Amino acid sequence: MVPDHCRAYALSFPQDDDYIKVCEHEHDARCDGCELPPTVFREIQNVVGSVDCSAEERNEMEYEIAQAIQSIQSWKAHLLRAINQDAERHEVLENLDTQSVFIVMDWAMKFLPRKFRES
Repeated sequence: MVPDHCRAYALSFPQDDDYIKVCEHEHDARCDGCELPPTVFREIQNVVGSVDCSAEERNEMEYEIAQAIQSIQSWKAHLLRAINQDAERHEVLENLDTQSVFIVMDWAMKFLPRKFRES
């Protein structure tokens, strides 16, 4: 199985025994779709290294690219956690009996800007 396709493996944290789930299969397969983003990231970084510009502009581009890569990886991790959480929610709902209750508490907070230009 592809490591990124196995939720248990992808969400495990090897440095903490409380966050490891052992799988019954190997994670040695490859997926072209999963291999594509890191390849594109490397190609973009290589192109920026060969662009004719000042050192300041190059540093700015490298910083922007690093931030974009981090954002993409964070979004991918968020999607994985959201899919896992939704699957667990469905499992809990399927196993509810007449003596059980399921409470959803959403702690997401939204702040409205107080000034026109405040983000």
